[in-house]
Amino acid sequence: ELGRPQVRARDRPVDDAVQEEGGAVVTDVSVMKGALVQNLTSNGGDPTCDFRMRSVTWAATGDHFWYPKLTLHLHSQAEEGGRGNGISTEPTVISLFDSKTFDRHFNDDRLPFIFRTPEKLFSAHVRALITGHGFDNNGCAEFCAGITNHFVVNGQEFMLDFPLAGTQLGCTEQVVNGSEPNEHGTWFFGRNGWCDGQDVRPWTIDISTLLKAPGDVNIIEYAGLYQGDTPDPTSNPGQIILSSYLVLETFSGTR
Repeated sequence: ELGRPQVRARDRPVDDAVQEEGGAVVTDVSVMKGALVQNLTSNGGDPTCDFRMRSVTWAATGDHFWYPKLTLHLHSQAEEGGRGNGISTEPTVISLFDSKTFDRHFNDDRLPFIFRTPEKLFSAHVRALITGHGFDNNGCAEFCAGITNHFVVNGQEFMLDFPLAGTQLGCTEQVVNGSEPNEHGTWFFGRNGWCDGQDVRPWTIDISTLLKAPGDVNIIEYAGLYQGDTPDPTSNPGQIILSSYLVLETFSGTR
């Protein structure tokens, strides 16, 4: 689990001693535990892992600094009761597709990801975090309606869109889910995949039953579209921030 309280120093005099704290967000990242395991394996047992947090440049300028805090809570299978029946698994996490400018080249050079089904497969998932940012002539990729994200696994398509994008009060409707109200500016507008102060929920696709027999080849493809077609803004193209992984778990104990 990742815990992420954020404290924003508002534009008030320091001697007012006023700070407003956004909601503490807990995100289950258990499916990504393979990244930790792989670090131990690839670095000769070194228990040190690096975590990086990214933010837009304007969040660290002027009087509107954000001070994010991040903690990682680790639980063993024994603490969680294990999987039961003596079953243990070994996870593997593989990077898939990344962020790009949301213009007519967005889908260029996105080669299909090809991999073989491992022996003793327990489960397989695609996990993605996707948000839109920027403001082109169509209001993309932050505020415009009509952005869709498509993963295709061995011919089976999965689609994610953001129905609140382009709405006047989309993020006000998300206050109960963590959107932070009454900020300056446009906090209340619906956005593609995010609202101010709210955690970005991962899109997890179970593809276990779609994979072919052990040793056979599988194909994963991704494309991002605007109004059903390749985006083609005429000015100031925005960006889709995308982090996506293939998570494979194989049996390592008694089945």
